[in-house]
Amino acid sequence: MARVTMVPYLLDTIVPYFGEDILRICFLREAGVLMDEGVDSQIQPAYLILSRLVARRHVAFRLLLVISGPSGTGKSTLLSRLFLAHPDKFGFSVSHTTRTPRQGEVDGKHYYFVSRDTFQNLIQDGAFIEHAQFSNNYYGTSIQTVKDVAASGRRCILDNDSQGVRQIKTTKGLEPNPIYLFISPPNMKSLRERLKGQGSESESSIRTRLNTAVKEIDYSRTPGVHDIIIVNDNLDRAYVAFERVALGDSSPVDDLPPLDNN
Repeated sequence: MARVTMVPYLLDTIVPYFGEDILRICFLREAGVLMDEGVDSQIQPAYLILSRLVARRHVAFRLLLVISGPSGTGKSTLLSRLFLAHPDKFGFSVSHTTRTPRQGEVDGKHYYFVSRDTFQNLIQDGAFIEHAQFSNNYYGTSIQTVKDVAASGRRCILDNDSQGVRQIKTTKGLEPNPIYLFISPPNMKSLRERLKGQGSESESSIRTRLNTAVKEIDYSRTPGVHDIIIVNDNLDRAYVAFERVALGDSSPVDDLPPLDNN
């Protein structure tokens, strides 16, 4: 009976990702509800494929997901939609910082607020996956905070730039290896228009962001740097692909476009 009670869960949460009626039959057969041996020859190939897909998705979901991409590619929008749709499945780690707390910020919830000496000691101890300095303050993501998210049953997601990705790739003690996802604009022209369309950036700031974007894109061309590329040429299409990756499907999505200056 215990296996039968899993049927509604399987049908409601996994089958929709595949959409084939024969896969529904596979789950019923595996749950012990469908016992007609006459259909085994029909469902066996699909069942074997499905079993591998589900197993791979389960393993991938437990891996740290590292997202990078130039400012203006829609990363924040994609992440907001994902967390709204799946509030209990994903989490950000709480970063360490040497800056002073702002009004309303709580230590251990928004950041771990530490002294510069403490932060330097953590660096020396190899406690950080990645760290950087902004406006004379240090920020860093510790290995332990990532493990804390995973221990809660949620998938940990990190939003980083190429500098952070480089550091993560050299971090010791981070096992198993993360999945690296790059969110790409379709071309530089559209990225420039998106940054201008935000209305909050000066021309100087836009030029700075575009120069940074060129460096991010150049790094993304390095073979093996990213496991998956998603081109955000259409927000809805990009979100469908992003959600699928976040939920554990590590299959390739897009190829990196030329991304010249046109």
